[in-house]
Amino acid sequence: MINCDIMYGLVSGQRPPSFVPYGLPTLLELLRVVTSLLDPNDLTHTDSMRLSALGVLNSILEVGGRQIGKWDELVEGIKNEGCRYLFQVGAFLQPDDIVC
Repeated sequence: MINCDIMYGLVSGQRPPSFVPYGLPTLLELLRVVTSLLDPNDLTHTDSMRLSALGVLNSILEVGGRQIGKWDELVEGIKNEGCRYLFQVGAFLQPDDIVC
């Protein structure tokens, strides 16, 4: 059995910290990973990985589109590398690869 006091570094009898929602650093890292998967110059990523990244990016933009615009850091991440990779990937994808 795991001792929660030791796991959280608490003095015996203290309660673990309450839930803290994910913040801006987590979203920045998620966007960085998704945009790095879209890089067509990185040959370690397959087309299926890029299509999966496009699906994740689509979900990110659908769910948080208006909120993303409030954070300059997120907008810059999408505008710079994100848009460049999207156009490059779009030029190389075959029409048969895209399923609507």
